[in-house]
Amino acid sequence: LRASEEGGNMTTATMPKSGWEQLMDQEGTKKHGAHNERNQGPIADGLLSLLPQCTASSPGVEVHVLEIASGTGQHAAYMPTRLRNVIWHPTDFDPACVASTREWTKDMDMVREPKILDASSAPDSWPFDQLFDLVYNCNTIHLAPTEVMVGLVTGAAKFCKQGAKLVIYGPFKIDGKHTSESNIQFDATLRARNPSWGVRDYEELDRLAQSVGFTKPQRLEMPANNFLCSWERGPK
Repeated sequence: LRASEEGGNMTTATMPKSGWEQLMDQEGTKKHGAHNERNQGPIADGLLSLLPQCTASSPGVEVHVLEIASGTGQHAAYMPTRLRNVIWHPTDFDPACVASTREWTKDMDMVREPKILDASSAPDSWPFDQLFDLVYNCNTIHLAPTEVMVGLVTGAAKFCKQGAKLVIYGPFKIDGKHTSESNIQFDATLRARNPSWGVRDYEELDRLAQSVGFTKPQRLEMPANNFLCSWERGPK
C-alpha cells in the first residue's frame, strides 16, 4: 500500500530494505511472498467458520468479496479455491500490486479484474456500484497511517450489505499490550521506519468499526501472533 510510505523519517534512507520492499523488487510482474503461503490456509479456515454460505457449492449463489490491498495477489488466487460460491474483487493502491494480482488470477473466472483503490480516500470515490457480502483485508493497517485504517473501515460500512462481514487480519495489541516479544520488536521496527506505522490497538479498531455500524465483534487467534478480527454490518 504505497500510501503508507508517506511521512517516513530521515532514518529510513539508511535502513535496509523491508521484506515488502525486497518482495516488490523481485524480477517480473508476478510477485511472490512466502508469508502469504504460510498464512493463507489458516485464514481460509477462519473465513469458512465465519461464512457458512461458502462451505458448500450452491448453484445460483454468489458471495461477493471485496479485498482491500491485495498485495501480490496470492490470496486473491487462493481464497476462491477454498471458499465456495465466491466472486473475488481484488484491489490495491499500488499499480505494481494490481499487475501482480492480475498475473496470479488471469485464468480464474471467479476473480474480477483488479482495481486501483486508495483505502484512505472518501468512500464516495471508491470505484464500485454494488454491495458486498464480505470486505476482507490482510496485513495492511500496521503498515499504513491510521487514515488508511479509518478509510478502510468507513468504506467497508458503505459497501457492505446488511449482515455482511468485515474481516481484518494482522497483529494487534490487546488491552494496550503486545501479545509477544516478537511483536514488540516488530512494532519498534515499523515505527522507526515510519512513525505513522505500527501495530494497532484492537480496542481502537473495534470502537471504530462499531461507530460506523458494525456489530458482533469476534477475534480469532491465528498462528505467528496474529488475529482474524471480524464484525457484522448492522442495519443501515
